[in-house]
Amino acid sequence: ETGLAAQLRSWRRKEARRRRIKPYQIFADKTLKALVETRPQTVGELAAVHGMGPTRIRKYGPTLLEIIRGSHPER
Repeated sequence: ETGLAAQLRSWRRKEARRRRIKPYQIFADKTLKALVETRPQTVGELAAVHGMGPTRIRKYGPTLLEIIRGSHPER
């Protein structure tokens, strides 16, 4: 696994460890896949991703957008 999916998975694992919760409690694999496929660039676009509700966006949105914007589309 390379690129954005790997970056998001790695961040999710570290964040879960930091918060002492399970990675799926941050977001499910289905949401991770949707983030990779849609590559949201704004909070509005992030809100349209399955599994990204207001609480997750408030907690994780800025960091997720930063990770997504910093990655390059996989070809």
